[in-house]
Amino acid sequence: MRHTGTLVLAAWASAALLAGQSQRDQIVSLQRDVAQLEEQVKQLQKSQDEKLEALQKLVQQSLDASNKASAASSNLQQSLAASLADQLKKLDPLTNQIVDIRTKANQASEDTGALRETVADLARRVNAMDSKLGDILTQLQLLTHPPAPPPPANAAAGGGAPLGFSCSSAFQSARSEYTGGNDTLAMQQFMDVVKNCQGDANAPLSMYYVGMIYDKSGDYDNAAQAFDRVVEQFSENPKTCESRYRKGDELKKAGRKQEAVAALNDYIKACPGDTDHLADARKDLRSLSPPAALRSTKKK
Repeated sequence: MRHTGTLVLAAWASAALLAGQSQRDQIVSLQRDVAQLEEQVKQLQKSQDEKLEALQKLVQQSLDASNKASAASSNLQQSLAASLADQLKKLDPLTNQIVDIRTKANQASEDTGALRETVADLARRVNAMDSKLGDILTQLQLLTHPPAPPPPANAAAGGGAPLGFSCSSAFQSARSEYTGGNDTLAMQQFMDVVKNCQGDANAPLSMYYVGMIYDKSGDYDNAAQAFDRVVEQFSENPKTCESRYRKGDELKKAGRKQEAVAALNDYIKACPGDTDHLADARKDLRSLSPPAALRSTKKK
């Protein structure tokens, strides 16, 4: 019994001893883990301190660089401001010169406009003189080389226009030459129309213009003959009454008073409703031979 108790006591002591040994080992292991953890914390703290120090250095370097850049920018601004002020001082005389140049340019433009108007006026006067000289040269040419008088009425009657001859085109061409002052060529073309277009409405008009060309050249006898042909050779046409009057007027200009009086009286009798030249005809009659000229008009 005693032996058994001793064994139990020994077993319990052993168990207690073993239990105490295990607890010490756990404590030692825990202490070792804590020591390792503290070491790791120290290493981490050291690493963070080193990084923070490096970051502080970088921030300081950035601040230094920013201060230098700010100082450089300030210096640059001051330099630019000084340079700009200097340039503005230099530009002041140039600005005054530009204003002066603009003023002179405006004045020159106004002078040029006035000169242009003067030149245009001179050109108009020269053109007018050229036109008058052209008329004078045409009249001299007709006086020195007068065209042949119009053939008698019976000699102009022909067999119609030749092949390819256009009465209308020929008349328009003659009118164009007449308007342009080329009376010699116009005369020839009008005579071609009279010769080749007896039954055309342009024939009496062409003969009328022949009379006007003779009048312009001062050949009043041939002018009177041409206007007489408008009346005698062609039937009633738009120029009949006017041609009657112009025949008397041309005879008056030629100094053939009695024939002029007879022609003007014929005009008044034949064209009592023609208001274009009736007053002129009566005035001409009074100036030519008042008693004889007015005899027929008083009977009316």
